[in-house]
Amino acid sequence: MAALENPNLNNRVSFAGSEEQQIPGVDHRRGSINSEEKAKRKHQNVTCKYDRKVMRIRLDIEEWMDEQLRELYECEEDEDYPIEIDIDDLLQRSNAERQKEVESLLRDATQPSEEFISILLTRVLELQKKSNIMSSPGAAQSIDFQL
Repeated sequence: MAALENPNLNNRVSFAGSEEQQIPGVDHRRGSINSEEKAKRKHQNVTCKYDRKVMRIRLDIEEWMDEQLRELYECEEDEDYPIEIDIDDLLQRSNAERQKEVESLLRDATQPSEEFISILLTRVLELQKKSNIMSSPGAAQSIDFQL
């Protein structure tokens, strides 16, 4: 497509055959974002910014679990192991219930699982502590204060 000057667009370049598209939240006369849209985007960024640490810990646990379960069940990279451990479910249980649940899930593992269970329970407990810190009323106040 060839670029053409359009006198109606105040020195903007447009392409032949293209139509000017309207983007929500943008003042097309000035090309800037209105204040409502800025506030909405700022809130989204702040929310993501403060949950990122917990999400990173969770992802690390899931990746570690995947690797360990492949070893426990002697699975190849393209094979699935026969169980699924739900981190959300574990977070809602007490420590004793967590241990019983994971032990019952791993009863058919082909390799010893005691070390895996111990490390997993420690990591889930750490995740729970970090999640509680991020969702506590004091943390919410400090987040609002930092805005």
